[in-house]
Amino acid sequence: MLHQLPEQGDIGMWLQRTELEYLFESRTAQTMLAENYDRLPY
Repeated sequence: MLHQLPEQGDIGMWLQRTELEYLFESRTAQTMLAENYDRLPY
């Protein structure tokens, strides 16, 4: 989600941008990312 890969193409870049926009707008998505990244319960 945070790294751009040259082989992902236009659709891959669009999907990545969409996922990041959702993350920025959704408190639930932010919590999920933090829990999965840190592996700590909140």
